[in-house]
Amino acid sequence: MKDIAAITTCVKKHMRSHMYDIEPAWPFPVPVGLPDQAFLETNAIAVHDNNNEIRQWASKNGCEIITKHRTIGTSVELISKVVVPDESIAMRVVGRTLAAECREARRRIACLVAACDVAPETIESAARMTGHEQPDDFDLLVSAVRYFRHHDVTGMTPRQIPLTGFSGKWLNESKTNRRKAIADCSVSKRWVCQNGRPNCGSVISIRSATMLSSNASYGVRGKAKRYPALNMLSSLRTKTRIRLCRRLRRASAYGVLVAL
Repeated sequence: MKDIAAITTCVKKHMRSHMYDIEPAWPFPVPVGLPDQAFLETNAIAVHDNNNEIRQWASKNGCEIITKHRTIGTSVELISKVVVPDESIAMRVVGRTLAAECREARRRIACLVAACDVAPETIESAARMTGHEQPDDFDLLVSAVRYFRHHDVTGMTPRQIPLTGFSGKWLNESKTNRRKAIADCSVSKRWVCQNGRPNCGSVISIRSATMLSSNASYGVRGKAKRYPALNMLSSLRTKTRIRLCRRLRRASAYGVLVAL
């Protein structure tokens, strides 16, 4: 049977797992775990005390409770679940530190949603992988996403890109989650990367490469009509096709687009 500390731990774990989700992760029910009849009869006073403490705590924090009737000499009402109805109540339950982390995560999700029109799972992934970035660095990341979605910077080096508040070193850091997040969220415009450097080499649309890679990953077994890119792939030799698919998947996964 859970006590208040155990219930709080469950809520914290749930919040950490879902703070970067676009879709709401609430309400969240926490099973208390009612003991069996033998334990109830042996530890009736302790069970009653714990039940009353949970009831008072839930009422104080705005949580809902679900009860069941059990017999301990007479019929008693015991709490079987505590339900956290929404995120604001959850923040009250988990404490200031984690609540502040959650608010910042929600702010970042909102910023990315406003800045780009990629799939929700891409936004969630980008926010999650850059969760360690300081707020100022994340805001720079969002500015970079906005810029690269609307500007073709083919042939320019990082130091030549006219972004206010950026250093060429910050933008040129390769093999980082920051760079991957910018590339993933900028797919509707051209973002050219080769060997970890932006805008040097041939221009390839990330969206086109991603679609071709996704289509290719299904193989050629009866998918040609649904995935037109397979018509081209099926005409290639098997080894060539496999090699092409691998390179495209790698390019779309890491934002490193290499002219084939």
